[in-house]
Amino acid sequence: MPFWSKKEPEGIDHWLRKGYGLSDSGKFGQAIVCFNKALEIDPKNLGAWNGKGISYDMLQDYGKGIECFNKAIEIDPDDAAGWSNKGYAYEKLGDHQKALECYDKALQISPNSFPILNIKGQLLESMGQYSASLECYDKALSIRPFYRNPVEGKAKALEKLGMMEEAEYWHELATGTGRTGEAAKLNDQGVKYANEKNFRKASEYFDKATETNPRNALAWNGKGRTRIELGEIQEAINAFDKALEIAPNYAAALCNKGLAYEKLGDYHQALDCYSKATEADPLWRFAWEGLGKLLKAYGRVDEAEKCFAKARELGWEA
Repeated sequence: MPFWSKKEPEGIDHWLRKGYGLSDSGKFGQAIVCFNKALEIDPKNLGAWNGKGISYDMLQDYGKGIECFNKAIEIDPDDAAGWSNKGYAYEKLGDHQKALECYDKALQISPNSFPILNIKGQLLESMGQYSASLECYDKALSIRPFYRNPVEGKAKALEKLGMMEEAEYWHELATGTGRTGEAAKLNDQGVKYANEKNFRKASEYFDKATETNPRNALAWNGKGRTRIELGEIQEAINAFDKALEIAPNYAAALCNKGLAYEKLGDYHQALDCYSKATEADPLWRFAWEGLGKLLKAYGRVDEAEKCFAKARELGWEA
């Protein structure tokens, strides 16, 4: 008997979910079979072509992977995932120039894609193009502050460019040392207490974190989120504004600022914040979820459903 059951439903969503699950489990050959089943139902399904191509990549058959990504791009030339995946395959083949061209094309389509900015920065760093890699890391960190890969990459790029004082700051952040590292630990304590719903205690730690390192956007965002829970809405908005001064495309802070305006009954401002969050980081599912809920409350059901559909693509389970 094959690894799937004949009794299982054979809709395209079933085969896609099964393919993604098998791929995540390292069963790439079986995943390809599932993606082929999906493509028998819908030969133009981008998710199936990209999933199949990624599975070939993981089997180190980059040529076949590129064929799949080319098919996705042929179906939709604005498929940023197809261009990015194709770039990764070329990178693995050692053709860095073609890889960069693909990443650039992907970023023309989706200029605020954190994963693409990060992977392009890493490639440029490996090529010794530190100024260009720094630009990518800066843009990535403006979207999702303090993610480890771009933080480490930025520290290295700054060091290579001779900007030692700034490099030291980012090294401290990456390694959890010095005042920068201490602020990160204080922020982690704030998150711990917030998860335990002890918002007053969490707020104390976020206050300490922002005092220790006023450049910590995560701590300002955490401070704002706990202020919402404590009913201190204007203070929350002020904290989110601080976070956004540091990281202008920080989708989580934009979403939380939208929530704060909802609490104030200012739905126009809330809608603006959620909309900006979806533009700033299109892969942040909470932005689509928040925007969808607000649009639904406005009675804009069709627009809301499109947002919910996007959120579901990114893993939201309503």
